[in-house]
Amino acid sequence: MAQLDDFQVFKTVAEQKSISKAAKILYLTQPTITRTIQRLESELNATLFLRSKQGVSMTKEGELLFEHVTIACNHIDIAKDKLSRLSSLSTGILNIGVTEMTMQYYLLPYLVELKKDYPNINIHLSFEYPDTILYKLNSGFIDLAFLTTPLELDDTVQCTPVFHFHDILIAGPNYFSLTNKRQHLSDLTKFPFILMEHNTSARAYIESFFAKHHVTIKPEFSLSSMPLIVPMVIRNLGLAFIPSVYVQKEYFRDDVRRIFLFEEMPKRSICVLSSNIYPHSAACEELLNRIYE
Repeated sequence: MAQLDDFQVFKTVAEQKSISKAAKILYLTQPTITRTIQRLESELNATLFLRSKQGVSMTKEGELLFEHVTIACNHIDIAKDKLSRLSSLSTGILNIGVTEMTMQYYLLPYLVELKKDYPNINIHLSFEYPDTILYKLNSGFIDLAFLTTPLELDDTVQCTPVFHFHDILIAGPNYFSLTNKRQHLSDLTKFPFILMEHNTSARAYIESFFAKHHVTIKPEFSLSSMPLIVPMVIRNLGLAFIPSVYVQKEYFRDDVRRIFLFEEMPKRSICVLSSNIYPHSAACEELLNRIYE
């Protein structure tokens, strides 16, 4: 039966396109490399390489095997790295997927305290769309994710809500007349709206809220950065839904007012997400313990 080392030999030959180069890299003789490839081809009942004077090239069967072997080797490397960091908090890397909101309004103080106690831990933050962050979490490239609901998850991810909040509808000075009494969503569609762009949980949440009440919304502006929304509202570029934590108290004096709705907006949550597939490093466990305590 083929061993892991046999597939490593195959992968090196495929990458180098040469048996002699692979032999030098692996510190093996060329006959040993050749026998290993022949043994694999016999066991798999497939021709993996085409030989020529210039070297070797993969067949379609070889390309298929190479794709899966590469993924397997990457996962093995990830596992080795994680295992090497399990035993100690003195060194290591903590990879976290976040958004601007979850970083600024929830995670930041925890990271400050963690770095204070363990200054040699390197923390890498990935600011990307939720779908990309979830892909990286499921692939083992990040240890934890901090995202806001709504989220579409499967059983490979453990999701724990750690902070709850409400979104509010805000208006700038030119629209203050709308703040004098409660409004129906259907009465607001004639006004310009500022929303987060597609592929964000904030956009999915707002569109779901409107759809639930059979109202269609077409924003004037779609933004990639939530902190830009309040300044744009202040300059009367449109109405906007935004987490209440984003609107500082001083804004409500002159620049921004809240529009109260007849329709109740459901609360949202910041959630910490971890993989059920990959083991947690010691640094990851320490951060989770601080969050859950």
